[in-house]
Amino acid sequence: MTPSTSRAHFSRAISVLALSLLLVAATGWWSSSEGYARVPRSNRCQGVNVRANARLASVFNRHGAGTTFCLARGNYTVTERVLLDPGDRVVGAGRDATTIQAAPGIWVMFDYYHSDTTGLVTFKRLSVGGANRPLDEDCNGGCGAVMLADVRIHAFGVRCFGNGTTCFGGGAHDIVVRNFECDGNGWHPDSRKTDFQSASCIKLNRGGSFTMTDSYVHDNHWDGIWCDHCDHVAFVIRDSTLVHNGRSGIVWEVSGDAVEGDHALIRNNKIRNNGWNTDPPPSYWAGIIISDSSNIEIVGNTFGGNNDGSGGTRAIFIYDGTRNPLPMHDVYIHGNVLNGDRIQSCTSTGVTCD
Repeated sequence: MTPSTSRAHFSRAISVLALSLLLVAATGWWSSSEGYARVPRSNRCQGVNVRANARLASVFNRHGAGTTFCLARGNYTVTERVLLDPGDRVVGAGRDATTIQAAPGIWVMFDYYHSDTTGLVTFKRLSVGGANRPLDEDCNGGCGAVMLADVRIHAFGVRCFGNGTTCFGGGAHDIVVRNFECDGNGWHPDSRKTDFQSASCIKLNRGGSFTMTDSYVHDNHWDGIWCDHCDHVAFVIRDSTLVHNGRSGIVWEVSGDAVEGDHALIRNNKIRNNGWNTDPPPSYWAGIIISDSSNIEIVGNTFGGNNDGSGGTRAIFIYDGTRNPLPMHDVYIHGNVLNGDRIQSCTSTGVTCD
């Protein structure tokens, strides 16, 4: 190869490199030399870098509200509650890359002590779980959770697993989850046998809305998603899969009537094979439970294999009792694929099944 040829090849290489850099700057995309799929630069975390195995409580305490914590690939063990401030974001390197797990005896992993209940905290691209309760302690659903604080929560690209009671609950409100996996909650090796009976992946029991899309809720020991005495709420579950949860996939309980506009929408989900945990106390098992509640539309879902607790299968169980003084109304069920599951109590006043 002559010197002029070498210079020509070198010039072309420089031109290609310059063009690549120009495209990166213009489009915001990058790819690794190993040929991995391109990743938007906007998804790269910008904030306080946190090394693997760092003591999270100490790191978070050194920074004020509105901080983005960029957790490196690796594992983190929570040995004391990690306090979050309004606007804080906990961002990992990926659901299969960054894992935060509770040490033995840690009941609640993250907390929020601010009086500003409109504050928002965000979890993104990580796995988190393992909060538990001691065998000899009964705290009535008040422990064994990732977070129970009175705060708004967003979780995107997150897996929440293996907590003694729930992932998010207590005062948590205005929760939005997307591309969210939630499994194994409601039982822990340190838990009492019956603790799962007030457990779920997420349980809301006060004001504030909930939205879940493109998510996977499975193998929780009692309910998947549970709204109990919810008010000031839009409860929306769309385009998600809720399978093999202990009692039911979804519960809408004593809700839908607190203020004008309260409602639930369950649309285009797969709700199958729930109701395997029929331990006492006596209860009702189904894909969806509507208990003393109104203002719910269930449309376009696929059911199948949801146990009814008595040898049959039941897609939806509707019960109008005495806890809600108003008669049930505006329960609209249509356009679903039942695959042999039945809907119980379609003939009740205020219920329409098409």
